[in-house]
Amino acid sequence: MPTFIPTQPRLSAIVRQDASGELTISGTSRPLIAADTARLRAGIIARCAAIGRQVGRPVRLTVVDVDATYQLGIHPDAFVQILNPDGTVDDASDDKRAIGDSPCRHCSKPQSLKYNFCTLCGTKAPHDVEAAPASLSGASRGRTAQ
Repeated sequence: MPTFIPTQPRLSAIVRQDASGELTISGTSRPLIAADTARLRAGIIARCAAIGRQVGRPVRLTVVDVDATYQLGIHPDAFVQILNPDGTVDDASDDKRAIGDSPCRHCSKPQSLKYNFCTLCGTKAPHDVEAAPASLSGASRGRTAQ
């Protein structure tokens, strides 16, 4: 049975070819930057999954990507599906729920997008791609001085 995904919170993203972009959450835009577009996309999915965990359900994401525009359903475990025209996503069995990974921004080891911390180095938000000054400081990324 398909699952309807409400339109709130309203999430949209822009992915540019130079690995910069924007994530807009309920009208507030956040600049994004990553090493490449794959990491940018992974960071967007991880952030939307975190929002899904906060609201306790999948969230909708409209993505304007380099080559197309997509309507996605992002689940709290970072499982991504194409949204059906009626705002639903089809149910997927556990064996079909592929969850992506991307390198941790601190230790560079692959980490599942479903985690909000690196299981190897402990960095909080290991896929964070926000370009805001606060997200670039070591303290906000869970790092300690060495």
